[in-house]
Amino acid sequence: MAPVIELLIGIIFMYLVLSLVASAFSEGLAGIFGWRAEYLERGIGSLLGNMKSDFYGHSVIETLKNPKGLWDKTRRPSYISASTFVDTTLDLLHQAAPPAAGAAPPPDPLAELQTRLEEAEATYPQVSAVLSVFARGAEDLDDFKAKAEDWFNEGMDRVSGWYKRYTKLVLFFIGVILVVVVNADTINVATYLWRDPQVRSAVAAEAASVAKADKLTTVNGQEELAKIEQLKLPLGWTANAAVTDPQGFPGSASGWLYKIVGLLLTAGALTFGGPFWFDMLKKFVGLRSSGGTPAESGGGGTAPVTVNVNQPAGAA
Repeated sequence: MAPVIELLIGIIFMYLVLSLVASAFSEGLAGIFGWRAEYLERGIGSLLGNMKSDFYGHSVIETLKNPKGLWDKTRRPSYISASTFVDTTLDLLHQAAPPAAGAAPPPDPLAELQTRLEEAEATYPQVSAVLSVFARGAEDLDDFKAKAEDWFNEGMDRVSGWYKRYTKLVLFFIGVILVVVVNADTINVATYLWRDPQVRSAVAAEAASVAKADKLTTVNGQEELAKIEQLKLPLGWTANAAVTDPQGFPGSASGWLYKIVGLLLTAGALTFGGPFWFDMLKKFVGLRSSGGTPAESGGGGTAPVTVNVNQPAGAA
């Protein structure tokens, strides 16, 4: 049983390290091309309708602009808080339907808001209609703002789902390039680890040291990749090597078929992301140490991580 567990730990460790490297490339591209800002803008457009351009032209949103990326010409913000969204939207509605000059302050702010929403519906029909529903069901102005902020947060959860699917696709294509460059063939590595107990134990030991980290953010993917190459895991290519060399090029059609399948398995595994493989590594390292089941050993684990496109840069 121990060799099997060590083999799985070695494969999971490879997936974790390569996932971190691929994620670093993905985040770099996201920053260069402004993907977070683009998806945030798309989500806000779905909420505001024809108010979107005025919303992004508002002075409050202008102050949140990002520095220009290499290809990101919009400089649109990549994060907007729910309270900022609601306050800016209400200010635009107020500008579209201002109270009459010299009118006395309204005795009921919520009733006044309902009036402004009705009058602004001709200018901003979509958002006025939605906010009117919240205003009619609210107990007071604070309750209305809470409902509007919940609406924004629900919209951002949906946008985050779009962004997560997109980044998975990006990670797959980055993963394909990465695994081909480093020859990270799951079938090849698994076969090598099974046949070489010394390398298998060394890789499992290094994986165990990484699993002790409290947070995934403390693990450096590039440094760990260099370490597992030093441990003689068969990564990389060797020109003019023998067919039997795990780092050599296949010498037959069936060999290439196995190679392609092995590389695609690795690329597909990378789309699950570093947090998933870090959690799995902790569980199997705990299993190796205690002899229990992965569910029993736990090993500290990590909480499931969701991708939130509307979050401050660097937030988990």
